[in-house]
Amino acid sequence: MEKKLFIKMRGVYDECKEKYPDVVILLRVGDSYHTFGEDAQLCRRLLTMQATTDHVVTTFDFPAENLDSCLRRLIGYGRRVAITDEIDVPEKLAKRGEE
Repeated sequence: MEKKLFIKMRGVYDECKEKYPDVVILLRVGDSYHTFGEDAQLCRRLLTMQATTDHVVTTFDFPAENLDSCLRRLIGYGRRVAITDEIDVPEKLAKRGEE
């Protein structure tokens, strides 16, 4: 993952997590959803998928097409979930001259 996008995603995640500490935060980026830290570890355990360590932080992502089933499982385990709108992908940032 591109470092600038990672930093932006982590900033959005941290802002959301500060406001809603007991909620699993999912960020939409392109065709997948991402989360970090404790939420990534929780998703790894409950969704039985692989979490990765990137930029010295644990991350977790899954394809957007799996959102419904992942939400059902997380909510079924009693978790509250918040979903963000799409985070700009590098191509969009470049078009706006922000890269």
